[in-house]
Amino acid sequence: MSPSCIEGLSYDLKEEDGRGMDAIGACNGIESLTTNPLTNTASALVRVMLIKQGSEMFKKLLQALCVVIGVLFISTLLFTLNAEAASVDSLIVLIPDGFESQDDPRADTWVDAASEEGVRLEFMHDSDFMALGTRALKYSGFVMPDQIHQKASDELIAALKSYVSQGGKLMLVYDAGALTSKGVYPSNPVITSPLTYSSRFGDLAGVDYLFYEEFHEAGTINKLVGLGPVLGVEKMLWQLQVPPGKSMPFAGLPVRDMPTYVPANEYDPGGLKIVTLDHDDDANKVVDKQRPLPIPVAASTEVHQISGYANEVINYKSFVTRNRGDHYAGDVLLSSPRYGLVAGLNSVGAGKVLFVNLSLSYLKGQTDGMLMHGFMHYFANTMLGLPRLANHPKGIGGLVFNWHVDYRKPVEVNIGQLDKQGVWDRGPYSIHFTAGPDVNYAGDGLGMDLPNNLKAQTWVRYLDQKGHQVASHGGWIHNYYGSQATEDNGADFKQYLVLNHEAVDAVLGRKTTEYSAPLGNNPLWAMDWLQDYGIRGYYFAGDTGMGPTRAYREGKPTKRGMWAFPVSPLGQYATFEEFSKYGVGNAEITRWYAALMDFAVYNHTSRLIYAHPPGAVGYPEVIQALLDRADAYQDNGIFKWYTMTDLANFMNNRAQVSWQVTEDALGRHRFSANHPASLKDQTWMLPKRCYNQPKVVLGKADVLKDALNWIVIAKDVTDLQFDAKKIKGHN
Repeated sequence: MSPSCIEGLSYDLKEEDGRGMDAIGACNGIESLTTNPLTNTASALVRVMLIKQGSEMFKKLLQALCVVIGVLFISTLLFTLNAEAASVDSLIVLIPDGFESQDDPRADTWVDAASEEGVRLEFMHDSDFMALGTRALKYSGFVMPDQIHQKASDELIAALKSYVSQGGKLMLVYDAGALTSKGVYPSNPVITSPLTYSSRFGDLAGVDYLFYEEFHEAGTINKLVGLGPVLGVEKMLWQLQVPPGKSMPFAGLPVRDMPTYVPANEYDPGGLKIVTLDHDDDANKVVDKQRPLPIPVAASTEVHQISGYANEVINYKSFVTRNRGDHYAGDVLLSSPRYGLVAGLNSVGAGKVLFVNLSLSYLKGQTDGMLMHGFMHYFANTMLGLPRLANHPKGIGGLVFNWHVDYRKPVEVNIGQLDKQGVWDRGPYSIHFTAGPDVNYAGDGLGMDLPNNLKAQTWVRYLDQKGHQVASHGGWIHNYYGSQATEDNGADFKQYLVLNHEAVDAVLGRKTTEYSAPLGNNPLWAMDWLQDYGIRGYYFAGDTGMGPTRAYREGKPTKRGMWAFPVSPLGQYATFEEFSKYGVGNAEITRWYAALMDFAVYNHTSRLIYAHPPGAVGYPEVIQALLDRADAYQDNGIFKWYTMTDLANFMNNRAQVSWQVTEDALGRHRFSANHPASLKDQTWMLPKRCYNQPKVVLGKADVLKDALNWIVIAKDVTDLQFDAKKIKGHN
């Protein structure tokens, strides 16, 4: 099927067009505000009153008065905002009274995650929430965040329980409400049968946890927080945005494995100050036909454990939990083989609670943001059905293929071999060169010596002319820089960044805009230099399994002008050299690439894979299968190869989009968006189960659909408005 299958009619609506809404609305089935029955009723009332008046002047006065009254009436009824309407289709994060979210890195993690996921997010103080009463049900859903909200009053907890029982949806995260508003464990804890002191949120979470009094009185080892692997069915992990390869089949705990507990107390109720983690550091159209989707590599019902690049298993901190009966009554999303529930969806009265027994904001601050993004996506999209601003042009998913050329042999032999296979005819890819004359130490002569190597220069120019994004891989002396650069020796090692960039840029005749570090080594001083140089995107060995993101280090955001592109591994491995060394077979690699591509297509996102030319030439069948699948998907308009620069430019442009949603009295949601330059290719995804077909009322946009979403793609306009009526039964 060709891309033409997504074509259809066009919207081209302008406020200044005298016929605009009536004429075009009649052609395209758009509800015209000027033909609204309420407007017609007001007009009829004016006509009746005019007939009864004899004075022409009185007629004019009455006409003017009625027009004003009619306009005010309709405006008030349909699109006048109140305090609640300002938050239509937003996710609300609760914060304690007196807490200021600005410039607090714990709050920044929520803001950044929401922005990158395309979800509108607002903060609300506890007292404002409690003042809402039943009006809180007008909001889509609330989050009780970890770290920020360790303290909570009994009154707030009671208000949240009332909200949920009446039909509200709550995401309850880790240590939220672990302490009273005075910062101590509750003096009157919840008591269950048998006698067990536990969290005040136990009935919402569906499990008991935080057994502070029990272990304190018994004088035993503090067993509130366990440390170990996190398990989930592969199919559920995909829903939580854990991509193929970021989890591996769980083979059971080691034979002699013993429980590991992390000390916790009132000063650190989540045990987060104890460093024990081994995380990654490292013309509009309306269509009758829909975008075709591939027959996917299906996620299995096999139990997997979350893993990381170079880590067979990642150990996470979670509270030890106990069921409140014979079994957990909700839906298990994630679990621990030793410590109980890690994430679950529990029904309470008419509402639902997503309990996440992981410190999401803490993890994101420590270069492991995948689960924060995944649970936000699950809560906002799967549970609440919120619209989102896609984080890829036209909502088309894809892959970033990052090639690292480390030394002389690739440019003398391997790049030419891959060229004969047609690899460089595809893409575009991000291809990065370490340009110096050495590899392991100064003087070993193993490097490509780009300034003096005419063959290497020819290949660099050839790849650039093919449309690939050619840039620097470090570092000048690949292994020396990768293994020896630290946070403390920037004064000595900065010269190698400068030399490498000067060499590559001189051959290209322009400054490069992306970067990868040898061995993934990115000291913060190097980040400073790269941003000042104009780099927009970089390969990242942390946050593995994620799409492009604003990275955090040690709880704080790194440079805001650059986007990190985390690598996606296949378990512990990511390159062909590693696959060969550790016996990963061709069939497994091929299936992983196919599954990762399908994951990106279905989720309208991207992931980064990387390779070295010497390793890739030994896997021609695997490479060909990957490229053939990409070709087929590209022909159907559902996949793209992206470079880091492509997506970094798009994300920087996307950050300037301002959009909001308002609701009228008839349940119709109006989406209003603007951009100082152009909204071109900015895309909104509206779940079809929650919304009727969107209709453009101002500006230009294509309206498409796939199996799950309405897709509204802006054209080259600065302002766009479209309406979509909410389907009954959804917030």
